[in-house]
Amino acid sequence: MPITIAEEILNALVDYVPYVLFILFAIPSKYKCSRYYLFLMIAISSALQVGIVLFSHFTYPIPVHALSLTITLCSFVFYIITVKINFFHAIFRLLLVNNIANFISVAAKCIEGQLFPVNASVGYCWSYSLCMIILQIILLIPFTFVFNKFYSEEITDGIDPTVWRYLCLIPVIFYVMWFYVFYYVSDVSSLEMALNPLHTLFQLFLFLGQLLIYSCVIKLVTAYNHIISLEQENHMLNLETLQVKNIQDHINEVRIMRHDLRHHFMVMCGYADKKEYDKLADYLHQYSKKMTDTAALSYCNHPTLNMILTYYSQLCQTRNISIDIKLNIPQDLTLSDNEVAVLFGNLLENACDACTAQTNNDKKIVLRGQQKHQQLIFTLDNTFENNISQNADQRFFSTKHSGYGFGIESARNIVTKHGGFIDFNVNDHLFCVSIMLPKL
Repeated sequence: MPITIAEEILNALVDYVPYVLFILFAIPSKYKCSRYYLFLMIAISSALQVGIVLFSHFTYPIPVHALSLTITLCSFVFYIITVKINFFHAIFRLLLVNNIANFISVAAKCIEGQLFPVNASVGYCWSYSLCMIILQIILLIPFTFVFNKFYSEEITDGIDPTVWRYLCLIPVIFYVMWFYVFYYVSDVSSLEMALNPLHTLFQLFLFLGQLLIYSCVIKLVTAYNHIISLEQENHMLNLETLQVKNIQDHINEVRIMRHDLRHHFMVMCGYADKKEYDKLADYLHQYSKKMTDTAALSYCNHPTLNMILTYYSQLCQTRNISIDIKLNIPQDLTLSDNEVAVLFGNLLENACDACTAQTNNDKKIVLRGQQKHQQLIFTLDNTFENNISQNADQRFFSTKHSGYGFGIESARNIVTKHGGFIDFNVNDHLFCVSIMLPKL
């Protein structure tokens, strides 16, 4: 029984459109275009998939494994074009869904062989598409709720982009295993293997193993994000503790100064009575040097950021570092309090450490911030003396331990998460950080 063009088109659409809709909408995504153009791209890519299948079956026969690989590559290009996502994260998502689709294809063919043995032996006719639709309803609908709950943006956005280079190897390994077993492991054709219930049972166990590993990965990622959140809260609490300690120290200094002030008045009055004005001037000058500036510092209206800046400005004074801060920003920022603490705390800590390591006296930190065209723009420059090493991706190696600097990577992740831009430049012993964040 020959397969008609209509059946080929139906099979191509059933084997593509549900998975595209699943990966775009069941898995939370950020798109590069509006919904109108997104559905237009889905229609165009679906037509391309149908064209590839028809070309292979009716014009120039393409080996089954080559056809499968071609369709997978076209799907990946479409996904990269339409979704804002890290390259390796895209591989993870696409092959995860691709592996689900492969199992459904094999299981649908096996079920067709049991229900419609005549149709199953000749190729991909309407009965195969029917079995596939039934399995897609049974599996994809529950997976939609699972992915929306356990694979949310809150979980995935908190992962370091470089981690996806390793996580994507999990679906890659399963895809390669499936590809090799299905097309190269024996002389039996892929159609005969799909019709074999034992082979389908093996595919089922392989599929369940994938789900188990994916669930473990999601749990590990959730735990990792929870640890990061606790570290941010701990960092915030440490800053608050240090700030309270500094305030208490200032209060104690004021009490001591008030207690000793009458003694200083006695000395100054003695110089004035004797008209020893030169000695009085010297005494006042020496006394003013010993006085501590007890005025509350206010650099901006954002309480968390102001607390961080106050702490690091006082730290710079103790380390003989010149710090110049000028901010003209609103009270409400795009970032949460924890993110503000981690972002500016890490950057200022790195700047203070770099200046402290200098052997010369030209130690300087300059922080600027302003709102411009609905954007918050910050620049942080600091002097340094030691060599700074970085790779081609502008990732800096730490001077405190082996590997990359965690502070810079954490700052980069926070800014990127909120759709901002961060840039690092090294210019003549001046380390420059530029940050641009969208305003609320």
